[in-house]
Amino acid sequence: MLCPLYSLQRGGMKRIYAALELVFWRFFMMLWPWMRWPKATAASLRGDFWAGLTGATLVLPQGIAFALIAGVPPRFGLYSAMIAAVIAALFGSSWHLVSGPTVALSVVLPTVLVPYAVVGSPDYIALSLLLMFLVGAIQLAFSVFRLGGLVNFISPTVVTGFTAGAGILIIFSQLPDFFGVQLPRGLPLLDRAVALAEALMWTHWPTLAIATTTLAVAVITRRLRRRWPYMLIGMLAGSLLSLVMDGAAHNVAMLGALDLQAPLLELPPLHWQTLRQLLPAAVAVALLGLINAVSIARAIAARSGQRIDGNQEFFGQGLGNLIGSCCSCYVISGSFNRSGVNYDSGAQTPLAQVITAVLVAAALIAAPGLTRHLPLPAMAGVIMLAAWNLFDIPRFKLTLRTSRNETAILLATFLSTLLFSLDFAIYVGVILSLVLYLQKIAHPMLSGVDFEPLHRKARETYPACTPPLRVVRLDGSIFFGSVEHVRSRLAELAGEHEGRSLIILAEGLNRLDIAGLELLLDERKSLQQNGGDLYIIGMKPYLRRKLQHSPYWDMLGGETHLFESTYVACREICIALGIRNYRAYMKYLFRDYNKL
Repeated sequence: MLCPLYSLQRGGMKRIYAALELVFWRFFMMLWPWMRWPKATAASLRGDFWAGLTGATLVLPQGIAFALIAGVPPRFGLYSAMIAAVIAALFGSSWHLVSGPTVALSVVLPTVLVPYAVVGSPDYIALSLLLMFLVGAIQLAFSVFRLGGLVNFISPTVVTGFTAGAGILIIFSQLPDFFGVQLPRGLPLLDRAVALAEALMWTHWPTLAIATTTLAVAVITRRLRRRWPYMLIGMLAGSLLSLVMDGAAHNVAMLGALDLQAPLLELPPLHWQTLRQLLPAAVAVALLGLINAVSIARAIAARSGQRIDGNQEFFGQGLGNLIGSCCSCYVISGSFNRSGVNYDSGAQTPLAQVITAVLVAAALIAAPGLTRHLPLPAMAGVIMLAAWNLFDIPRFKLTLRTSRNETAILLATFLSTLLFSLDFAIYVGVILSLVLYLQKIAHPMLSGVDFEPLHRKARETYPACTPPLRVVRLDGSIFFGSVEHVRSRLAELAGEHEGRSLIILAEGLNRLDIAGLELLLDERKSLQQNGGDLYIIGMKPYLRRKLQHSPYWDMLGGETHLFESTYVACREICIALGIRNYRAYMKYLFRDYNKL
């Protein structure tokens, strides 16, 4: 017969081996998530190819346009779509999420970095790489330590307000190129609006004609054929008009040829002082990027039926940003329109993203001077259209009509985005949403249960009885933030209902911390001084188990005062109060006694 100690050791070792095996398997699948991809077939490869081709036609104009918004060379946008986006796709969870440069993160970059460097300068580019490195490191840390739940603290309302404000900032940033006027860089929004109004008398009409044509063709194409690359078609229309009217001779600004030097394979310069300055902004950008990526991945998964692993998606996004910072990229996240087109075009696996990157690289190698004749007003037109897509007008209207708290969060985030730095606007939205949430849960519902005799026998037995019990139903949480509200509400109910003892119906009690336990203990002592007592009925099992392992269990009366069953509680309480016919008495007390 085996020694019990040996059996215990053997069982313990089995559990340790099982835990190590689970950790190893999770780590293995995190590094090689493509092991979960669907099996490749001729049909899936065909779908991935056409989706990759469609994605290439979308990302070529968007990569250039978004890089201009971010204030980095256009090649950074294309490299982000080719290198960082592919890494995010290969190591992420979603089979259809398309990452890369996005409008929201592109507009964040200059607002974060302008206090430290001039837009487009070598120092600015170095800081953008360092910011991407920090964002990637933070996102990887979220994945490794399984902190995916942190993004849930940023509500969709915060994102809606932020993206709407970012859209307005982008539109105003492109209006000078749209009208062909010169404005000083770095002006606040209101000053920029005033300067633009004064400069409109100097509008360059050929520039305005090209920009308007580009915007109109793109909008019409999207409305008629939504799956067509409307941005690319609009840019081609604007470029064609520029060639016909000889835009260069009429002083129309051109983008010029792309400087397609090879990506620099080196770490961005790491200086402690700079890291400390950029860290708060990096946290905000990392959270915003993760929220975009995970929300888009879940939206596509709802259509495809795939199950999304949030921590794996964090790993892919973090690794893409981390490696991209060493390869002339800038911060990436999930793109909603490219992801939707990718899925609708028949993509089956992330291989479609790889095909997109290969086709973009081939196009740049085959025609490096393709952008030499691309007019800046055409770029301004498609950028303004992309910015307009950030306005979620139906959600705006729904929020304004539904909730005052959500409306306050929406407007505060929106106005902060327009008036302050974008990373600060995110923090304003997050803090305000948490404050309003805490204010809501700090006021749990406490209502008295009326004593109304329904049965003839009960009325005959207790014709003029003053019940020694008062009953309160609790819905919510008792924690440090709600203690004073609960205390004052119990005092109010004590004045409304007579009775020396108190029963709390706690089926709706969700959380109970030490401050809440101290409140219940104080209430019990106060009742005992007046010849009564405190009884709690129906506490949730996990709260009851937690309480049983603490000293407060005995201090609150233990099994004789904390009951699971309402029936048992009624019987024991009536026996303790000296009431023999407890069934009749409880029918006197509770309208719904038979359902308890």
